Amino acid sequence: MKFKSLNQERRPLDISEWNDEITAYIRPLNGFEQLTFNDCFLTFYDKKGRNYEERFDAGFEAAKMALVMEDGSPLLTDDDAETMRNASVVPLYRLFNTVFNSSNMEIETAKKN
Repeated sequence: MKFKSLNQERRPLDISEWNDEITAYIRPLNGFEQLTFNDCFLTFYDKKGRNYEERFDAGFEAAKMALVMEDGSPLLTDDDAETMRNASVVPLYRLFNTVFNSSNMEIETAKKN
């Protein structure tokens, strides 16, 4: 079987709450990364079964995995986790919405599953 190649187009993401001088991009995720990203999404939105630290860690891991700079280098590293704990979570919501909307998935459907 011949598979289509992964769309290599990066999509910009507004992270102005974190830094308004840098343009962040969402890089394409392969199949395994998409599964991990989906798990992060479910944990991030799980308000009843998770504590805030678990939810933050999931959002941070998703952002670390998916966000890159204009040159393709990672936007975030493990060293950024503590600083980001005191930052706005709004860019994380944008990240999840953008990834799922671009995949033609409804966020409400993903939350229910």
